[in-house]
Amino acid sequence: MNPPALEREIKLLALRPLSGESVRGVAREAGIELAPVRAWVQTDLYLDTHRRDLARRGIGLRVRQHADRTTITYKAMGEVQGGVRIRPELELPWTSSQPPQTAAELPEALRHLVEPLVYGRLLVGIARLRTTRESQEVHAPEGRGNAQLVVDQVVVESAHHTADGQNGNGTPGFAEVEIELVGDAAPGFAGFVAQLERQLELTHSDLDKLQRALQLSGEQVEPLASPQLRPETSVAAAARIVLSRYFRRMQAEEPGARDGRDPERLHDLRVAVRRFRSALRLLADTLPEDEFEFLGNAMEEASLFMGRVRDLDVFLQGLPALRTGLPALLQADVDALAGTVAARREQAQAELLAWFTAPRRLADWQRIEETLERSGADGTHPQIGAAAAEWILRAARKVFRRGRSMDADAPSDDLHRLRILTKRLRYTIEAFAELYGTGVRRCARKAAALQDVLGAVNDAETAMRWLHHFAEEQGRTFAPRLHMAVGALLTLHEERRRAARGEFAAAWRAFDRGRMRRRLHEALG
Repeated sequence: MNPPALEREIKLLALRPLSGESVRGVAREAGIELAPVRAWVQTDLYLDTHRRDLARRGIGLRVRQHADRTTITYKAMGEVQGGVRIRPELELPWTSSQPPQTAAELPEALRHLVEPLVYGRLLVGIARLRTTRESQEVHAPEGRGNAQLVVDQVVVESAHHTADGQNGNGTPGFAEVEIELVGDAAPGFAGFVAQLERQLELTHSDLDKLQRALQLSGEQVEPLASPQLRPETSVAAAARIVLSRYFRRMQAEEPGARDGRDPERLHDLRVAVRRFRSALRLLADTLPEDEFEFLGNAMEEASLFMGRVRDLDVFLQGLPALRTGLPALLQADVDALAGTVAARREQAQAELLAWFTAPRRLADWQRIEETLERSGADGTHPQIGAAAAEWILRAARKVFRRGRSMDADAPSDDLHRLRILTKRLRYTIEAFAELYGTGVRRCARKAAALQDVLGAVNDAETAMRWLHHFAEEQGRTFAPRLHMAVGALLTLHEERRRAARGEFAAAWRAFDRGRMRRRLHEALG
């Protein structure tokens, strides 16, 4: 999968008619070295769903025709730093004579960026732009940077109708100057930009071409809403807000999890799924029974597929440190084992990707999104401020009650149960922390520290179980020294498990403090 590159550009909007020669005249005055100009006409068709799932997130999906070349491009919203717009961009060839109708028809790299946001919904044209472009390479004075200077005269043609316009021929239009920077070249062009603003009445543009085109065509695309929790919010409305937050986090992390090269993206997606499931348990009474069951089953299935890959990621990430603790004779055998595990991980990743792109999964997650968008306002439910406080206190009581009865020699199942309870306490606090003061956040940090210790115990035990299973499954095909390597790794994981268990007492004392409990109660009222 090709990762998007970062586009860095300064975008200026003309407030009055603009010519390319006037821009070049200012450039010469500013000491900018100009390469020859190239000019052409290009047509851009922007695609989105009828719900504007992409535009509402500041994303553009564009099919561009220029001479005999057609490309398809994804641009994310990005951010503006010091007047420079920085955003991910991925452009690929498009060979079909027709635009794609679904995300599944996109080139693979683009599909994995777009599909988690639109699922199986149809893609339709939402704006057509015809642009006369003048482009040339430019060099800042004293070798302070290079860029591409672009002057665009844009005519907006709605995909469905032609709007009354502002350029004298019945269609809306505008002119822009773009300085597409190579690297961190912005300081070298600062004087030029200032002169353009002053002499040609240009102004920094906060909108990209699609956003301006939709604005000129009279379409207002509202960004995705991010409602805040308030103590008086009903529990039913709070359920939609909290679950929607976690679902959007899943959507944001899914492209990286599909790509598979950065294990942390899958980890972050899996954490969002866990948080969703934790909140779903708390908010079950606010949802119709069929919705609750559907959401729970969908997240359980996601956890299953993601867990297979994540467990192997954790195992492989821990191998290098363990390898250094082995005799040199066994290190090569550990490398061979790592290769075998990596192959299994690739197979599990392929199965995960097949699940991500399966029509049934896409339909299920589209249904999740639409379910969560329905209003949760319901006057029959209590206010979230009081309800969440009780949930947090109840979760804390369960942790304190179980933890006080345990020590470092507790059975593994008991430590595992305490880890789950601690995680649920942390997730409950973090879901509703905005309603309360710093006391609850301090408790969440203490819970996270305790969870880390218990997690280290669990990781070691999970690795040991996996090695036992792997050895039983593959034992007959192993070389004798590979058996020795597995045995050595089991010994090292056992040492890590004992070390993590030894840290439990101190971690528990740091968590189970009277002052922390008082602050938690005070913060929750």
